Amino acid sequence: MTEKDHKSVDTSDAQESANVREPNYKRHGARYRARRRAVDLLFEAEQRGVDVVKLLEERLEMVRNPDLDVNPIAEYTEQIVRGVAAEIIGIDSTISSYLTEEWPLRRLPAVDRAILRLSTWELFYNSDVPPRVAVVEGVELASEYSTDVAAPYINAVLDAEAKIADQARLAAAAVSTSVGESQFDEAIQAQAAANEEADKALVDSDEMAKITGLDMSDIAKLVAEDVAKSENGS
Repeated sequence: MTEKDHKSVDTSDAQESANVREPNYKRHGARYRARRRAVDLLFEAEQRGVDVVKLLEERLEMVRNPDLDVNPIAEYTEQIVRGVAAEIIGIDSTISSYLTEEWPLRRLPAVDRAILRLSTWELFYNSDVPPRVAVVEGVELASEYSTDVAAPYINAVLDAEAKIADQARLAAAAVSTSVGESQFDEAIQAQAAANEEADKALVDSDEMAKITGLDMSDIAKLVAEDVAKSENGS
């Protein structure tokens, strides 16, 4: 979708569905709606050239004003926005490692950057979200907000990140328990159980993750096509 078509962060869900492409895989959970609102804020802040946390604070103040009809901002939306802002350097560095010099992060459509930043934050900085969930939800956001070729390359980038995030979470769990093999095994089992539960919950979205294993050149080609379609408004 083009930047001019991107809706205001204060638009209702009913209006949003009329203004953006209908997603192939509908999700109506509170967490998904919170992610959508966070994408709106991240996108708007970048387009206006303002600090996203300041923008968030402005919106929260508007929500508190009874004279303004502004949709409430979910606690998880606030957590995402503040988290991405706090870790933006590490997040952008991580994403960039899966892109080519020809198509760096700054050349991606702004909405793609917002989605990748959100999902990368969930993968590496929010252990409450199973990696599988972060990937699938990120791909769904891309399917809803961006061009038809954005989801495959975003899926590939997030899938690659998820493998590293899994290892990092297990290592962190082992260190935090300060201990022995039995506790490390428990951490592994807990992560495996979380991933299994996520897979069960997202069985309807398995089809979205079929396109995996793209190499750097494949990703570059998809990014180029995505950028072209975004610029043409298709």
